[in-house]
Amino acid sequence: LCTLKPEGENARDRSCQFVLTDIDREALVEFLDDSLEGLENVGNLLVQLEKKPDDLVLVNSIFRPVHSIKGSAAFFGFSNIQKLAHELETILDMLRKQTLAVSPGITEVLLAGVDGLREMFTRVREGRPEVEDESAFLELIEHVKATVRKPLPESVAATLWANLIAKIDSLMIR
Repeated sequence: LCTLKPEGENARDRSCQFVLTDIDREALVEFLDDSLEGLENVGNLLVQLEKKPDDLVLVNSIFRPVHSIKGSAAFFGFSNIQKLAHELETILDMLRKQTLAVSPGITEVLLAGVDGLREMFTRVREGRPEVEDESAFLELIEHVKATVRKPLPESVAATLWANLIAKIDSLMIR
């Protein structure tokens, strides 16, 4: 993990793997600001998705910032942010591929994950560790993972298959 320690300060603190230069600090602050802004937007888009569950443009608009957060978090050494973003990205990718259907339960889990990311970014911005309650974090990760392990209800699976067949049928040359 990395905290906002100035260059030259003792880096023995276990929460910091490297000391930030001024350039690193600027990049980190920009990442934190952009991520918090993006997560605010993602939260609003998730509310819209509840009203338009078949809107793949919305799903893609939610996927992109979560994907960016995952990659940048790994770059900056925020493994817990990266882990949660990865799990959220998995759900969003399944929604994009239509192997998982949008439902109130799915959006609830995504909103909880976005809230978790927002809290972690806020803690990092304040110079605190990403995660202060490890068991609560692991519980959130497990809750998100469990969402994709649950089998689809038969009616949802039938709808997904019907949509897929309709798409294939529309592509056939007659």
